[in-house]
Amino acid sequence: MAHAIDPVPAPALESPQAAAWVAAAVTIPLYTVIGTACAYAGAMAWEELTGGGDGMRLRLDQTEVAVFLATVLIIAVGIAVTAHTAGRWLHARTADEPASVAVGSFATLGGVLALAPALAIVLGSGDAAAAVFVVLGLVLPCAVVAAIARAVVPAVASSEAAIVAVAVLAVVCTLIAVTLLAATWATWPLGTARG
Repeated sequence: MAHAIDPVPAPALESPQAAAWVAAAVTIPLYTVIGTACAYAGAMAWEELTGGGDGMRLRLDQTEVAVFLATVLIIAVGIAVTAHTAGRWLHARTADEPASVAVGSFATLGGVLALAPALAIVLGSGDAAAAVFVVLGLVLPCAVVAAIARAVVPAVASSEAAIVAVAVLAVVCTLIAVTLLAATWATWPLGTARG
């Protein structure tokens, strides 16, 4: 059943494997931009709530490093893994639902999946203000990006040029994320201004 937001089913969506790759290719660049912006906003809130915004620091504290690493890991591996597992499962369950229901379901999935790293970071931080940081920096972008991706994947999948464009962007974003992970590993520890 086609819905107003879904164009005629594209060949790229006929195979669950191909559809998962298209979903990952769409989601990775979206998360790179939105997730980075949200992590920055969360860091600003964290600084204000913990009194760390009084002056410029040259080092990240452990909570900031944890959110940074979670963001980069989501880009580098999390999105592709999710697209091929929980994403495929949810897509199959919502295939006959109106697009708005499917989009809402994907937003819920994204938010729920972000709760595990968010909770680990809050517990590791020992500061209640970290909850605001991780909600803004991890849970919100995971939910928003999952919803946007579900809304635009059918349109992207209907155009081979669009698939190639988002695939190239996804590869570039993934390479940047892997480079950041390698740089983080090589320079660890980044700093422990607040623990």
